[in-house]
Order: sequence, then structure tokens, then C-alpha cells
Amino acid sequence: MVHVLRRLLSVGEASDVVAAAPPVSLREVFRRFWPYTRGGGAGSFPSSCSA
Repeated sequence: MVHVLRRLLSVGEASDVVAAAPPVSLREVFRRFWPYTRGGGAGSFPSSCSA
């Protein structure tokens, strides 16, 4: 049982970790997600900047 828990909770080797996401510019992020903020009013932009 302890062996199973250690196996589940271990980080593993570097090859087991999910690969890093490709770099994306801030402009591209806004272009992708801006349509989802419509209807939020004037608070959409400040709240998206604070996140």
C-alpha cells in the first residue's frame, strides 16, 4: 500500500512531466480570449489584467 501511494504522489523523472507550452505574445492571448469577455461591461478589461 505504501509503495502504491509513493508511486502516485511522486513527481517522477523530467521525461514524465508535461511539456512546456509554447510562448505566446500578450497580443495573441487577448486576440484569442477577448470575444469571451464581451457582455461583461467596463469591468472586463481590468479584471482580465489582474488575473
